Formats: sequence, structure tokens, C-alpha cells
Amino acid sequence: MEEMKALGKAVDGAGGIIGHIKAAIKTPGGSYMYSITSDTVSRKGEVPEGDAPEEVSFASIVFGIEEDFLREHLVAIKEKLE
Repeated sequence: MEEMKALGKAVDGAGGIIGHIKAAIKTPGGSYMYSITSDTVSRKGEVPEGDAPEEVSFASIVFGIEEDFLREHLVAIKEKLE
């Protein structure tokens, strides 16, 4: 997911350190998850074709940046997915 990779670059560019950031996406056809540590994004589960997300949630451990900075980026990703 390009948005997660961009988030990693933004956090790194702001001097932050990513422990991990996870995005869980639930659709009518199933669920999947993206995870990023540093600049590596991985996906767990298959993305159901044609299914729009019903729910998007995040978990993150990030150090060295303001909470508002991270929140703005996560909200933007969520809005793009929904």
C-alpha cells in the first residue's frame, strides 16, 4: 500500500522512529492488514476484489514525533480507503 510507505517516509523525514504501524481493514468479503516497520510494508490476508472497506483501524508505536502529525496522516489514509 503506497499510503503506508509514504507514511513511513513522512515519519522518518520528521525525525521519528517507527516501532510499527498497523492498519486493519474489514470489508464485506473479509479482512486484511498492512504493517510497516521502517520502510518495509507487508500485507496479511488477501484484499477482496471490489469490496469497499467497512471499517479501518490503526495501531501504532512511533517515537519522536508529535501525536497530531501522526493523527493527520492516519486520518488521511483512512479517508482515502473509505
